[in-house]
Amino acid sequence: MMLNDTRPGRNPPGPQWARRARGLRDGVSGDPYIRAWRTEQGRRVRTEGWVGLVRGVLLPAAAAVVLVPLVRRTFLVFLGAPDEIVSQGLTEVVFRADVVVLSVVMLDLYERIVRGRDRQVLEIWPVRPEGVVRAAMLASLVSRAAWLLAGAVVLSPVLLEAGPLPWLACLGSLVATLLLATTAGGVGHLLAVHVARSDRLGPLLDLVRGNNPRAQAAFIYAPGTVLLVVGVLLRLSAMGVGLVLTDPASGALLVAAPLPGALLAWPAVAPLAKSAWFQASSVLSEIDARYATHEDPEEARRVYLEWLVRFVPAPVRIYALDDLRHGWRARRTLIAVGFLLALLAVAAAWTSDPAGPWRAAVVAVGAGFVVAANGVLMDVDEPELLRVWLPRHPARATLARTLVLAAWAAPATLFGGLASWVRHGADGALLVALAGGTAVVAGSALSTGCGRLRERGMAVYAPLSAVLGGLWIVAAGAW
Repeated sequence: MMLNDTRPGRNPPGPQWARRARGLRDGVSGDPYIRAWRTEQGRRVRTEGWVGLVRGVLLPAAAAVVLVPLVRRTFLVFLGAPDEIVSQGLTEVVFRADVVVLSVVMLDLYERIVRGRDRQVLEIWPVRPEGVVRAAMLASLVSRAAWLLAGAVVLSPVLLEAGPLPWLACLGSLVATLLLATTAGGVGHLLAVHVARSDRLGPLLDLVRGNNPRAQAAFIYAPGTVLLVVGVLLRLSAMGVGLVLTDPASGALLVAAPLPGALLAWPAVAPLAKSAWFQASSVLSEIDARYATHEDPEEARRVYLEWLVRFVPAPVRIYALDDLRHGWRARRTLIAVGFLLALLAVAAAWTSDPAGPWRAAVVAVGAGFVVAANGVLMDVDEPELLRVWLPRHPARATLARTLVLAAWAAPATLFGGLASWVRHGADGALLVALAGGTAVVAGSALSTGCGRLRERGMAVYAPLSAVLGGLWIVAAGAW
């Protein structure tokens, strides 16, 4: 083996860590799967032009600007208090934000690594699974980068009232969590494949799987398991944000606590991908086959909330069924975000603070407009064959789409209202029901209308929904 190649360019000068960094950069840039992803992104940028830039980067930032006064009144009420209270408040807010980031990234990675649309194409070829997984993780990381700009805008009251150092610490915690969520999330889903195939862990999965197939239980509990493992690092990072007010050096070290976890998880990606990525196809086939063994063949094709179709008028039923199945299979991540927001609404209402119902109403209103964005996205990726095979009756299809979106967006209002009723009585529940319910209906109707614009629909829906959501929340606060 040649330890010191003296040929020009073979042994570049500089310290050893710099040479290793250059090697890692060259290895990533030379990965054919990452090159293919970069080529796809470049073509998309050239095709969409400024529309893609506005939709992907500027619209989230614009929506964040509208949310600033609402976030300031709801989650950052401690600003302006003594440093001890501000420190505790920042710790709790950032910790919850980090948990949300981890949860959403886990859902996104499940779609990209386990049940991604690319799997059906790539699994029949002798691809390098580690390259496929790394490209999927990079795509997830880049797609969430716009969140950082939106997060910086939403947290701008921290910059204005507490100073630049706490604000930078908040952003640093979000960045570190995003990196940790990407690497740990990929490892968690790949490990779930081994757990699903393990005979030794089969009895444990039987205890927690409920009515789900045993193999699917491994994927269901993977996000919670990852959160349980890395939750300490997220908590330390959030505590570091509060500590920067009194001890900047120690606080900065704690803020970066998720980074060692990300670095430790990264080397495990390649070996796990080699041993688990192809096996995931057989696990998914086993899960799908289990569902296909039901007595009713139609049972195998049923999706979330499909039972609601029986209550829909017969002329509208076929369009509602189409939207439920298309949305759950193509846009499941955003629907799942509604579950997370429902938990957040319960947490906001479950307090002795009289402002609890209003905070739950804020979450319910946000969920109504965020989850309803599925209506625009579904029109973008609806197959052309389906448009021809199932021509849309304008009135019936519009009613069906509105009902489906409202059903997806309703959990935050329902559970937030129930928690408010238990903790604050009927008045609190009524506030959440009125604010959240009307926002769900308005967001669903607006998304259905904007969906007709196809690719340009989000450019209209995002700012309008942000403005309407702000007005709804202000009205709820006044009421």
